[in-house]
Formats: sequence, C-alpha cells, structure tokens
Amino acid sequence: MIQSPYQKNLNLKRIGVYYFLIIAGGCTTGLITCLVTGMNLKWFVVYLLGILMLLLFALYRQQRRLALGLFVFFIPFFVGKQLFSSGYPLISGGPSAIGIFLYDIPLVFLILYLFKERVFQRDTSIYLPPVFLPFVLYIIWCGISMVKSAEPVLTIIEFVWFCRMAVILIVLVNLVKDKSDLILVLSVLIAGLFVQELVTFIQAYFKTWFTFTGNVEHTTLQSTTKPEVFRAGGTIGVHNVQAAYYVLLISLTTGIYFITQNIKLKLVLFLVISGGLLSVLLSYSRNGYLSLVSALTIVLFFGWRKKYINIKHLIAGAWLILFSAFFVYYMFGGESIIERIKSKAAIDPRMEGIYISLNMIQQNPFAGVGLNNYSIVMGDRNYSPEGISNTQKGYFGGEFFGTVVHNKYLLVASETGIVGLIFFIWTHFIIFLYAFKLLKSRDKLYWGIGAGMIAALTGASIQMLFSIYNADLLITVYWVLVGLIFVSYKISIQEEKNLCLEA
Repeated sequence: MIQSPYQKNLNLKRIGVYYFLIIAGGCTTGLITCLVTGMNLKWFVVYLLGILMLLLFALYRQQRRLALGLFVFFIPFFVGKQLFSSGYPLISGGPSAIGIFLYDIPLVFLILYLFKERVFQRDTSIYLPPVFLPFVLYIIWCGISMVKSAEPVLTIIEFVWFCRMAVILIVLVNLVKDKSDLILVLSVLIAGLFVQELVTFIQAYFKTWFTFTGNVEHTTLQSTTKPEVFRAGGTIGVHNVQAAYYVLLISLTTGIYFITQNIKLKLVLFLVISGGLLSVLLSYSRNGYLSLVSALTIVLFFGWRKKYINIKHLIAGAWLILFSAFFVYYMFGGESIIERIKSKAAIDPRMEGIYISLNMIQQNPFAGVGLNNYSIVMGDRNYSPEGISNTQKGYFGGEFFGTVVHNKYLLVASETGIVGLIFFIWTHFIIFLYAFKLLKSRDKLYWGIGAGMIAALTGASIQMLFSIYNADLLITVYWVLVGLIFVSYKISIQEEKNLCLEA
C-alpha cells in the first residue's frame, strides 16, 4: 500500500517522538541514579553514550558493521567502570582490577551476532587463526603459574584479561567478512588515531593529563630532566603507553598511505601521519622515538622496494622533518627533547629491575613467580638481597607503586618461567610470519596492511625491550591489529580461490 506524504510525515514524527522518549527516559534515569547513589556525574556521561549507542543499533540496519565500527572506535577511549578490585594500589606490571569499558557494549553485540550465526543459522564453521593455538597455550600456562603466585587474585585478573583478548581475536576474524568490512575497520582505526593526536596536542598545551570521563592528574607526568616540561599522553594512557599506540597506528597508516591512489585521501593520510610524529615527540618517550624510527625505516624500505617512493615523497619527508623541528622547538621547547634523550636518570632503576628479574628466573625457571605477581614479590630478599631502593618506587595519582622490570620479555619469563616465554615468543613469531605472507599478495591493500603491520610489530618488539607493554587498552588495540593480519590473509586467500574458479 502506497502511503501519502501526510502519512509518511506522520509516521516519521511518531518515530521521532518514540526515540526522543527513549533518550529522555534513559537520560533522566541515569541522572536520578547518579544523584541518588552519589555517583560521579561522569557516569551519567557514560550512561548517555550507552543509550545513544543502543539507539544507533535500533535505527541502523547493518548492525554487524555498526558494531564493528563502534567497537574499534571506542577502544582507545579510557571510558570504563571498575567491577572488581584486588584491593592493591596501582600495580604497574599488570591489571589490578576487572573492569568494563565502553567498547564492551558493541563487543557484546558482536558476540551475540556471532552466536546467532553459528547457532540459529546452523553454521558450525568458525575460523581459528593459526596464532590461536600458541596464544591459548600461553594463556593456559599463565593460569598454571597461579600455583606459584603470592597473590592468586592478581593472577586470575590478568588471566581473565587474556581470555578477553582471545574472544576479541575470534570475534574479529569471523565477523570481518570481506574487503569492505576490512576497509571500514581500517578507516575507523585511522580516525581514532587522528582523535588521539588532537587529545595529545590539547594535553600538551594545557599541561594536564585527562580521560574523557573527567579523570585528571595535574603535574604528575613531567620530564625527569626538566620538571617544568610536561609529557603529553592521550586517552590510551600516559606518555610511554600513548607512544606505543602511535608506533602501531602510524606504521599501519603509512603502509596504507603507500597504496592509496586518491590524491585527496593521500593528503589526509599524510597529515594524520605528520600529526602522529609530532604527538610522539610531545610524549618525550625515548623508546617511542627509537621504535618509531625503526618502524618507519622498515615500512619505507618496503615502499622503496615496491617503487612506491619517489622524489616527491623525499621532498615531502624533508618538509615534514623541517616543519616538525620548527613546530616542536618554538611551540613546546624542542631543546627539552634533546635533554630527555641524553638523560641517564632512568638507567639505575631499570638496571636494578633487570637484576631482580634475573634472580626470579634463576630461582623459578619453570613456572616463574606467578602471572601478575612481579611487583608483589620484588621486595623479597631472595630476589633483591639489598631491598628495594627508592628509585624503584613510583608515585602516580596519589598512590605509590612498585616499578616492575621495564622489559616485557624478562617480565614474562619472571612471572611465567621459561616455558611461558617460549609460548609468548611462539605467539609473536606466528603473527610476524603471517604479516610477511601478506607481502606476497597481488592486492595492494593486503600488501599495505602487511608492510605497515611488519613495521608496527617490529616497533612493538623493540619497545618491549624497554617497556612493560601491558596497559589494558594498548593490549586490546594490539590484538585488534593482530586480528586484522589474519583476517586480511583469510580474505586474500578466498579472493584468489574465487579468481581461480572464475578462470
């Protein structure tokens, strides 16, 4: 039956009023909840975002693609609620609480969608990426390490977090079904990178670290060489964590930049990459500098071999370097970066941490001291005969915390033993292997993802030599990018098979 224009307008008005009542009712309920329970007003903001997200799901027909986009976009934003705490203050070696983040809302939709596909549509097929086996073995061994844990609750908390990463990996590789889905996820990741750059610039200008839910820490993130110099971060985390995020995303964006043919899109990507380079400089993270230079060198080498780099790129790169130097020096004090690079203030505590971790490995070579337990037992006289020096203690957000060894590989070996380290390295070897396989693809998109991710993984591997590399949201972004590697490989193989059948 054909509706008249009047009836159509009337129906639209009814729908508008209906959804207005949903939003108004949700906002009112959220506000009353905040006022009655004494909750901080920031949770009303979170509640509002949740309501708006549910509204989008109700209005948008392609819920799977919407959920994918929202999930990826909201990961970098530290909007979350602590559900369970171990009772310990901030533990820098791993999570000390189980929480729920804003990205968990679309993640639940994705899990339900995957369940519906496999159960109600009787589709029993599920893609398990090759990295899943070593990763699951690593997770299982981390759980077994609890027998040596001084605080098993901390082990359980990080074990649950690893299981969440495994779920995210499976959901992503099974629900990104084709190239259009892949491009959607890449676009959202790059859009999120741009937002993070804006946040870093704002933090550097106001010299205040903040998250979108209002958590503010004043003057706690200063340079050790010049106390007046503020080290900008973002919403992923503080300076070093944010720099690690930039190394991953800038490398991937550079790989996509090489294969892009559209001039306007190429300009946009160039500006995003340039903003990322400036953001890393403002973090004053030395391992970020080293890792990013190494990563970009690799992706540029791949671009040169593929003949994607010409004289125009070299000229643009030279201008970018000059502009960055001018911008940082005159706007944010570029001389502080040189002093930061030369600083030796962090060497003694890092060396002390290495000494303690080697003692842990020597005395617990098989199962370690227990997952997420390094900072709990690091003061034990068996591992640190002379006790913990003041340089091993940090202060952040009104809490003291033990500074665990700033080396991811030693941290893994200390907490889960040599067996755990073997599973950890095996997992990352498989990831690298399949990233290299993408370089053999005839499709430029998959080549760009492979080149960018090899550079990103190399940068991350270098950072793990000097960093804990265990922040919640950073690890989530890392495993999303790992999922992109395997889903890209899966789709590329499917497309090649289809081409063979057509031929």
